[in-house]
Amino acid sequence: MDAIRAQLNVMAQEELRLRELRLQDMTIASRTAITSAIVSSLIGAGLAIAVFILLRLTIRVRARQQWLQSGQIGLSAAMRGEKSVEELSEAILAFLARYLGFQGGALFKGEGGRFRRVATLGVPADASLPDAFLVKEGLLGQVAAEGEMLALHDVPDSYLTIGSALGRDRPRHLVIVPAKVDDVVNAVFELGFFQPVDAAVLELLEHAAPAIG
Repeated sequence: MDAIRAQLNVMAQEELRLRELRLQDMTIASRTAITSAIVSSLIGAGLAIAVFILLRLTIRVRARQQWLQSGQIGLSAAMRGEKSVEELSEAILAFLARYLGFQGGALFKGEGGRFRRVATLGVPADASLPDAFLVKEGLLGQVAAEGEMLALHDVPDSYLTIGSALGRDRPRHLVIVPAKVDDVVNAVFELGFFQPVDAAVLELLEHAAPAIG
């Protein structure tokens, strides 16, 4: 009987040991499952956010490309037909004003190093706007000489006045664009904005400049 009791005690202790091992294994498995679920959830959430961001970027890029394409098509339509230089210049400014939302602008046509004003929009008749300028003369002449677009976010006082019969003000932002073909600047136009100029606007002007030139 003592031998049987000793054997039973050994068996009971072994059963307790095995039970503890099984409980430890279950605890580890549970922790592993929870950790895996959390990691999988985080990865899934990260992937969902990444896909959402990529979709938004794709939509924005596509919308921007469509806007740029529509602008170039609209400008081509505005320039179509038999027009004088003055009529063509006025049509260009009118379309760009509608499409870009600038408040005032002027277009100068180049002739042998001298650029004369051929059209204005939103600029009072008595504004201090030059009738003509020479290459390297002022900001307009600088753009004509360098052939590079210039964007100003601090417009000098009295540089360009925008207004109507109800009042006048100066633009907060100014963009001067050379219209060149084969590295020859045929025209320069400046556009005044009250609001900051978006990068898409600058990109459209850069693409449209050769057609205008």
